[in-house]
Amino acid sequence: METFYTIPSFPGYGINRRGEVKSPTGVILTVTERGQVRIKKDGKVRLEYIGNLLADAGQTDAMLAREKYEMELLGLRKAVAKAEFDLGEKAERLRLARKLNALLLSKVRRDNPHADITALSVRG
Repeated sequence: METFYTIPSFPGYGINRRGEVKSPTGVILTVTERGQVRIKKDGKVRLEYIGNLLADAGQTDAMLAREKYEMELLGLRKAVAKAEFDLGEKAERLRLARKLNALLLSKVRRDNPHADITALSVRG
């Protein structure tokens, strides 16, 4: 089934990539030999070129694609910011753990100056 894109200038009308225009009632409109279709707007019937309708619908399609891209980009930026925050938090914890380790080693050296601390192990 062919996807019909809305035409912003003509609410209710749709157009597909092949240039078929669908009326609000769902009827495919007839194209003239000049490439125009009859469209009703504000109670008046107008002849509009298929190319102009495609461009109008395409701009909407492009805008929707751009909005989707911007939303995805925003989501990626939030994910990167969260990862950077998590990385910063882990780096701070590692810094504190190294500081505590240095303090404990200095205490062991002070209390037992002749002890070999290269073979120290943690008991759980």
